[in-house]
Amino acid sequence: MISKSFFAMTTAVAVIASGPTLAQSWSHAPNVKEETNADTYHYEYDDGVCHINYQYYFRDRQEYLDRHGDCTSVAIPRYYGPNRVMGYGPPG
Repeated sequence: MISKSFFAMTTAVAVIASGPTLAQSWSHAPNVKEETNADTYHYEYDDGVCHINYQYYFRDRQEYLDRHGDCTSVAIPRYYGPNRVMGYGPPG
């Protein structure tokens, strides 16, 4: 039979031993790339837990979104194009 103090000690040792590896995985900044050219808007995000690849094609107004991992707390900066004022006709 395992005593309660032995169980508490082994649990504490396991938590202390895993601490540095958990801290190292969260200590770096995410890797973010954002590019825009005449044809596409491209955004890529990778923090080791979540990987997002987003592309918007200007010519046909199509979006491509690929996510892997736990991305629930990461906002995706989608491209919505220039703001248009509705209700006004052409000048003249």
